[in-house]
Amino acid sequence: MGDNERTISPEESLEIIRKAILGSRKKMIDGSFYYLLWGWLGILASLANYILIRLSVRSGSYDNLYLKSEGIWLFFVLAGLTIQFIRGSRKSRKKTVWTFIDRALIVL
Repeated sequence: MGDNERTISPEESLEIIRKAILGSRKKMIDGSFYYLLWGWLGILASLANYILIRLSVRSGSYDNLYLKSEGIWLFFVLAGLTIQFIRGSRKSRKKTVWTFIDRALIVL
């Protein structure tokens, strides 16, 4: 070992590893917003489409059902893209530091 190097205790080593894992976990939780956003939007669009179809069947009116269904999905996709763009532009202003563990978790 060189003159400037010191040995660390096993407790210190475990503490360093624990901090790295907790930091990576927080970054993964922050990134889960987009998965939750699109999951909820998909559920809401499906529910709205189901209600549209049920109301159309009940009234016996099938005029432009396909276009109405596409409109519902288009609305939710555009809403999701808008929310994603706003959230992404706000987060891009903040600088984040990526560790080796963060990069490894993204790949896995």
